[in-house]
Amino acid sequence: MCFFLCMGVPKKASTILETAVSFETKDVTKWSLGKATCGSVDRDNAFLITSGGCSCFISGLKHGSETLKLEPFERLMKLLLKEARYVSLLIHETRGDIASDTVVCRHKSPVSLTEIINQVGHLQLDVRYILTD
Repeated sequence: MCFFLCMGVPKKASTILETAVSFETKDVTKWSLGKATCGSVDRDNAFLITSGGCSCFISGLKHGSETLKLEPFERLMKLLLKEARYVSLLIHETRGDIASDTVVCRHKSPVSLTEIINQVGHLQLDVRYILTD
């Protein structure tokens, strides 16, 4: 079982995620996961953020020799928030193929980056967290 982190950002800020060197990124705007993460697929792009094939770094888990990547994650979030009014985050857990998994956003919750970093291993699944600072 693995965790997968999806970030939704305004289209104008999506180039930052496309060049995130600490993480692998994939545009998943059209996937169920991407649609659950975006406020609007016409306004936002959604990216799967992985390290070593999954996003378990977000829960504090490390797979194989993969190192914990919370510091690069925090730097990336700060950079995105400088360029965009908001960033949406959604964490989904699955055992199957994330590309075909059905993901439904349970609810939206505004949070600060500090709250996300401090509670990173305890965030609720399938909740769209919206960061504005």
